[in-house]
Amino acid sequence: MGIVRLCAVWAAGALACYSAKSTFTLEEGVDGADVIVLASYAGSRAIDDPRGLPGPRGNLAGLSPAPCLLEADVRAVVKGALPARSLRIQVLSYLRQADCRFELGGTPVGEGQSLIFLLRLDQGRLRSWVDNYGAFIPVADFSRGEIEAATAYGNARMAVAYFLLMPGMGRSASGYADRVDFLVSEIAGTLLGMDQFWSLMDGIYRRADAAARDQICLVASNFGACIACARSAIASGKVSLPPRDFRYHYISPAGFDYFTTQRLSMLSPSSLAKIRRTFSDPAPDVMKGALYWDACTSSRALRARARELLRQVYHVDPDGIRCIPCDAHLLK
Repeated sequence: MGIVRLCAVWAAGALACYSAKSTFTLEEGVDGADVIVLASYAGSRAIDDPRGLPGPRGNLAGLSPAPCLLEADVRAVVKGALPARSLRIQVLSYLRQADCRFELGGTPVGEGQSLIFLLRLDQGRLRSWVDNYGAFIPVADFSRGEIEAATAYGNARMAVAYFLLMPGMGRSASGYADRVDFLVSEIAGTLLGMDQFWSLMDGIYRRADAAARDQICLVASNFGACIACARSAIASGKVSLPPRDFRYHYISPAGFDYFTTQRLSMLSPSSLAKIRRTFSDPAPDVMKGALYWDACTSSRALRARARELLRQVYHVDPDGIRCIPCDAHLLK
């Protein structure tokens, strides 16, 4: 069981964050759902005769949820196939409000709000994958080109991550870092892995406008990447941090030096056996992920060391590694 903290900008423009207690991680939800769609919410209504309906599923202890039908207009099918040809879908879900008002974290969901729906098929009927709010993930509005870019990956994990991390249309870039702050660690660590995460962020950065790129640099600085870009954005006033905001501790020279010194010391062994002992003998994919992390940082020395080890140990071509193209000049 985990707590997935989600943030979204609703149609009214206000930032809403909520913690959805769920029985699944984002990775489990994406992999376990039969159908995943990007759709615009179109309304909800009570089911007059709930007899014969399957019961609720999910973490609903102490609640008396009502069976409801949610309607939505599909903009993209990310995974699976719809049971009918119509792009207006009806989804059975048990909601906490007896009148079937659709709210996320106490905030009403307005018609037209874009959401990712994690769904399952039950006897030909679409149901929310679980009957708590973790099955509905609010996202920005996207152009047709952005939707096509996401679905072109041909991979549900990559497409969902793209929709969660891409700034989107008509959305101010100023709050981007706060909106995705609670998502990037899970996406990079479990949903995608560092190699796919860097590849995805490379594509997002290239499609983003200048203001959004500054925010992306701020997010990437948490991984020791885009440090010069983030410093420049802060120094110029394009990005502002709240007082005593310690999330971005690698931006300071002292914080980045500590980061690079520690990471380089972990990569000092030249043989695979010594690397395994250094990392407390983790699974090979954990080691590989750690090296991909370092291969895209702003440190010239750390990048070179990680890429050399990826080449020696995993036969990865360093020239094929995709990173966010934000570092015109690498740091020492």
